[in-house]
Amino acid sequence: MKFIEILNKLEEKIGLTKNILLPMFFVSLVFILGTAVSITANSFLYHANCGSHLVKARSALTIEESAKELRIVIDYLEKMEIISGNTGVLYQTSSEDIGLWYKSLVFSLGIMDNVIKTNSQEKKDIALFNMYKGVGGLDIGSTPKSIGDYPPPRHAFLIIISSFLVLIMSVLFMVKADGKR
Repeated sequence: MKFIEILNKLEEKIGLTKNILLPMFFVSLVFILGTAVSITANSFLYHANCGSHLVKARSALTIEESAKELRIVIDYLEKMEIISGNTGVLYQTSSEDIGLWYKSLVFSLGIMDNVIKTNSQEKKDIALFNMYKGVGGLDIGSTPKSIGDYPPPRHAFLIIISSFLVLIMSVLFMVKADGKR
């Protein structure tokens, strides 16, 4: 009973009618679907233009191939300006730090370039082995969580939550309005 009373007071104060609620419902639905499509598209583009090259860099048979793929990744990140920030939605951790990850990739590429210049096959093999193991500064396999959804999932999270609340509110008021008739 209390909930109905709260709805009645809100309806009186705000003056919500079905003419206002139906558009609110559809606008919030469009925001939710648009945000979901945007997140999915960002994720797909990231994995097509960056994620697959990271996999190739990590599984390359030579240090030259790995450096070539890693250079593609770094160029993409710089072009898309994904060089700092954090992918955390509710809280931020170091495992979600984009800046730290980006610097690690650049550092790894620098090490690879230096090893390639030495022309020593033994050093190249050791560097490639270290890259597979993720030691010696050559850890290119770990990525921040939700990097494919960046930039920033926090805004998408807020849009979805607020749109979902408006959607629920409009449905509740419409159901209540139908019950008055």
